Amino acid sequence: IAVEEARNAVGRDLAIASDRLSQLVNERLHLVEGLAAFRRSRPAFTEAEFQDFAAALENERADILSLQLAPSGIVRYVSRPDRNAGVLGHDLLADPTRAALAREAIAERRYMIVGPIDLIQGGNAIVARKPLFIADDTADEAFWGFATILLDTRALLEAAGLARIEQSLQVGLRGKDAHGAEGAGVDGRVGVVS
Repeated sequence: IAVEEARNAVGRDLAIASDRLSQLVNERLHLVEGLAAFRRSRPAFTEAEFQDFAAALENERADILSLQLAPSGIVRYVSRPDRNAGVLGHDLLADPTRAALAREAIAERRYMIVGPIDLIQGGNAIVARKPLFIADDTADEAFWGFATILLDTRALLEAAGLARIEQSLQVGLRGKDAHGAEGAGVDGRVGVVS
């Protein structure tokens, strides 16, 4: 009976952590919509306005590495520029490791979530990127650029409670680049779920 109770307790802990992780990721991914609304509401904005808005949107969340806007696919605005300046000027549409997904997002007009991937500015993150299509006075909607959020995978797992669980269990997460159980490992000992 003690073994069954322990197994049930572990199952409950994992379910709670899994639900919390899903909630945290979904909350963070919606911030891209905030970036998109910022750009749509301000055809011309300053660096200072972007930084103020991004800081308010991030709300000092440790798991957010950066919010970005990339007009014409070139990263021009990044939050937390002290640690993200290395990505400024990066052309997503010319980068051989990012161009295919960026072009696919534009063609399909859809939100893309990938990762964790290695970042230009160092480290790795889950990246959510949304192509923005904006109408001007003379034409229909056209591709303007990307709104992007970079999420620190380890910080998200810790916030969800998985770090505590990993102290007593071997935990592994699969599903890299939105491939679900068939995807490569995201974190931990993925062999434990094979």
